[in-house]
Amino acid sequence: MNQSLNKGFTIVEVMIYVSLLTVTMVVLAQFTTDIIRNTARSRVVKEVELNAQLTMNRMASEIRHAQSITSVSATEVVYLDANSVSTILRFDSANSRVERVINSIAESITTPEVRVTALNFTSIESAGIIKGIDLAISVSQKSISAPADYKHQANLATKVFARQKLY
Repeated sequence: MNQSLNKGFTIVEVMIYVSLLTVTMVVLAQFTTDIIRNTARSRVVKEVELNAQLTMNRMASEIRHAQSITSVSATEVVYLDANSVSTILRFDSANSRVERVINSIAESITTPEVRVTALNFTSIESAGIIKGIDLAISVSQKSISAPADYKHQANLATKVFARQKLY
């Protein structure tokens, strides 16, 4: 009869097992939460950085291929494109985006997933003629109310000169 009483687990063994299982589950849950949080943060950073770079490259390309730069203000550039069409690049602060305007038709060159917080154009002149533009842009994620861990802002700057005609 003594043999049948020795089968099974004691209460101490069960408590140790439950304690180890609980600690393992807490560590695993924390690890999973960290992975999810870091993945979300990486997506925000990638989205903002990529869109800032794409917007900067698009503006630089437009200006570089211009026949001439007509006028420059802090938030707007007017130039003649390769077909002698007057084109405007401007900062639309009401909608937090950069627009390209041709024949009074505005199109956004930034995606809806980000907002442009600042855009500054400064003319580079030689003998009173605008030769190039100093560009500076700040882009952040669309959600203003995002937690601090998920906020990211990209700041880019470059100098762009209109190419001279070779023919």
